[in-house]
Amino acid sequence: MLGDDCLGIVDCRVTEKFGHDLLKVGTFSRPALEALAAFADTLSTCRELDVPDALPKLLHDLVKRGVDAGLSDQQITALTKVLRG
Repeated sequence: MLGDDCLGIVDCRVTEKFGHDLLKVGTFSRPALEALAAFADTLSTCRELDVPDALPKLLHDLVKRGVDAGLSDQQITALTKVLRG
């Protein structure tokens, strides 16, 4: 569990799901937290810009696919930064 404040992340539900996905593949570590923070920053930007919910869901799905494919934490962080533009 990421805690009540979800590390200060705006969209706790999506971020918690992503955190649980990391836990399932056994990569929940400091680097994984950094990847999660990068993803959370992307979600926050989407929220600030009033982006429709479909885009953050797509971003979540793409990042999850990266985790499932065995990408390293640095690759996941890079992926979220690229997706952020």
